[in-house]
Amino acid sequence: MDSRPLAEYTYPGVVKYLQQEFTRNERDRIQWNSERQDMKLAIVRLTSENLALKETNQRLEKELASLGGGSKLTNKGTIPTDSTETSHPEPTPLNIEPLKNAREHLKSRMNEIVTMLRGTDLDVVNILELKKERGVLAVSDRRKRAELEKGKNVESPGSADFPITPEPDSPGAFYKKPVTPDVIIDDHSNVEAVDPTGEETDSETVIGDDEILDSGTGLAKGTDGPIFALSAHSSTVISISALHDQLLTASKEGDINQWKLPELVSDPENARPMKSFFDTTTPKFMSWIDETTFVTASPYEIKLWDSSKSTEAPTVHFKVSKEIKDIQTTPNQIVTLDSTGIMVYELKNMSAKPAAIPLKGTSMVQCFTILNNTVFGLHTNSIDEYDIQTKTKTKAHALEIPLSTPPTKITALDTTLTIVSSSQCILYDLTTESSWPIESAGPAFINCELTDNQYVAFYANGDVKVYDRKGDKVEKEFNHYCEVISSKLSGLVPPGIGKLYQKKYAITTGDDMTVRGWLV
Repeated sequence: MDSRPLAEYTYPGVVKYLQQEFTRNERDRIQWNSERQDMKLAIVRLTSENLALKETNQRLEKELASLGGGSKLTNKGTIPTDSTETSHPEPTPLNIEPLKNAREHLKSRMNEIVTMLRGTDLDVVNILELKKERGVLAVSDRRKRAELEKGKNVESPGSADFPITPEPDSPGAFYKKPVTPDVIIDDHSNVEAVDPTGEETDSETVIGDDEILDSGTGLAKGTDGPIFALSAHSSTVISISALHDQLLTASKEGDINQWKLPELVSDPENARPMKSFFDTTTPKFMSWIDETTFVTASPYEIKLWDSSKSTEAPTVHFKVSKEIKDIQTTPNQIVTLDSTGIMVYELKNMSAKPAAIPLKGTSMVQCFTILNNTVFGLHTNSIDEYDIQTKTKTKAHALEIPLSTPPTKITALDTTLTIVSSSQCILYDLTTESSWPIESAGPAFINCELTDNQYVAFYANGDVKVYDRKGDKVEKEFNHYCEVISSKLSGLVPPGIGKLYQKKYAITTGDDMTVRGWLV
């Protein structure tokens, strides 16, 4: 008996082997079904032949009986003068429809078998995309065990070939990997597939999980994965909104799901939408008004929804003449931005179209935010304050730091504003009227938002990083796809939206129709 310790299974290797086994089993299943149809065809054919033989037997028996009667009359010397020909009954027509259908089914099954015998594309990238959450758990578990073993002198045994038993008719599926007892090593060599004889094969290189951990993507050890990942939409998620413990997610096709944030955090595997709605237009923007009412906006239409009612249709919807660029809400107003400036809709009746009042002097505003009934409108190099009740301008702030690229977003927390462009994130203190920038030397910014003592930066390559408020130290780093990306796959699915809720949940979306939540 071999006393060598067992080599480790590699996750990509196991998945590849399972896919090969699944392909073989599926091919056998189709072949078995084809053989079963062939047997049914044989049964139909034999049944038809049996019926034909029975009819032939009956006809011959009648002819024999007729011939026997004529022989007796001849022997007695009596020959009938009026003899008639013996009638032969016509055979009953056979039903060949089952035979025809069976032949057609057999032909289609044979075509499917030929397709299966040609093999499938076992692309490692597609394999690793099967279940991203498993990769996160495996990576996290290896790090925890490595920390427990840190400081111990562990002798690394030699490499060993560990076979994953292949079937006689399937290619060998053996993987060679250095045995490392729960210690993360610095050698990130690729895992190569070999056949049972030890000869190198032409199988494609499989990426080991050690490579995924430290593959040169800038992902530091200790990086956390998402606490939940929602895949309940059939198209790309384009807008999200949260209020208290309620989360709304809307897709490009118009389906809207309402979730309970505590359920997503405590039991993400079994979380289901509380309620679903359908918007006939594309809900590009979405925001809660109160605990039961939210608003969606397409480029030229605004809709109000009541989540407490059983109907899935909006309670109020109305069209606008200018394309909406952004929308935000208060308990009493809907505030929009279009090419003419900022427009305030007063919500006096949730079942009727609200009245629209423009904010004067906002035609050059590029983006805005609302804080304590004050609208902050961002120009190229200045910020103006507007009282949302009186609809008048109250104050102006000059930006000391010029924006190198057009601003895309502005958010507010207490007395600090966060101004975001693709290459800059500027923090502006309203009390001291001072600002300091955070430059992005690498990927572009999607959004930046503040907590009490940190700020959260969302990047276009999928990174979500948390810094301290002064920006001189990286506290943590998160990554959308830390469980699957390598140096060749970074930025595979860029995020579309990044928002911070309750100062502790970073919620992001990407082109893979998944909403992810990260604990800050």
